[in-house]
Amino acid sequence: MALMTAARSVSRNWARAFYQAYPATVGLCYPSSMHANRPAMVLTDRAEAAGVMPARPRFHRALGDPALLSVLKNIARGIGYALR
Repeated sequence: MALMTAARSVSRNWARAFYQAYPATVGLCYPSSMHANRPAMVLTDRAEAAGVMPARPRFHRALGDPALLSVLKNIARGIGYALR
């Protein structure tokens, strides 16, 4: 838990070390400090080459796309944040 609440530079250093030490790893599952320690996932750039990502996603939009605003607001509200 200390890693999740430490300075971002500490987390980045750990991420770089994992990336170098475990070349077959395409992502990590970790407890989210922003969401009551529920599981969160982060994928590296290796995920696509490893076939983890779908070749043709059913849904693909940029986070800044106005069509996503209501979806993102609902998600934010659900975890106790406000999105403006």
